[in-house]
Amino acid sequence: MARDKAVIAIIDDDQDLRRDLARYLERHSYQIEHGETCADAMAFSQNKDIDLMILDRLLPDGDSINIARKIRVSTDIPILILSGIGGTEERVNGLEAGADDYLPKPVSPIELLARIRSHLRRSERYKKINEPAPDPMLLADGTRLDGVNDKLIGPDEIVVNLTQIETILFSQFIENGSRSLSREDLYYSVLGRKWDSYDRSIDVHISHLRQKLKNAGSKVLIKSVRGEGYRMIAGTSAN
Repeated sequence: MARDKAVIAIIDDDQDLRRDLARYLERHSYQIEHGETCADAMAFSQNKDIDLMILDRLLPDGDSINIARKIRVSTDIPILILSGIGGTEERVNGLEAGADDYLPKPVSPIELLARIRSHLRRSERYKKINEPAPDPMLLADGTRLDGVNDKLIGPDEIVVNLTQIETILFSQFIENGSRSLSREDLYYSVLGRKWDSYDRSIDVHISHLRQKLKNAGSKVLIKSVRGEGYRMIAGTSAN
């Protein structure tokens, strides 16, 4: 039976980092399990409910490269290693040990989210559990968001490609319905960072999303609300 959420295990002895990553990923509909040691990682690798694992490079009881090698013998679960140890040789060692990705710290939340989505799309383990795939998010006027493939589909089946950030941004509006979203909310949930009043990134992304909604023939509007932020007004069907 398909599960509502993919389950990700984060194994890192830095509790603050683990908490921050968990909060960000939970806002994007992932369920998070926590661990701190190589022993925790080995236990998670035997849990069929875990869809993807994020490992810190160095853990209190060992080296995650060795753990990745052991895990890969028995399962094809996607493994992402986060590391403060840079260099091409280190990345190559991690990938050759069986990790699917090797990212330097501090990691960009947006990049991490993109890589998680990419690996889950390719994961046979995840697809077997979660097929058939859910229908794209559907709005009243027939506009749909295909978040898996970063596509916006208009009421008349006009398909417009979205960037990763635009997909995340539009999904936040859909999930919150007609509720206003502040810039603080959007900076954290979409960009993974605190709002800076001098940073207009979200405004630029919203401008691009508005244009793409128009290009798709959608009646959905994203309105600026003075003192509050932005609100989505879902269009209604012409029928």
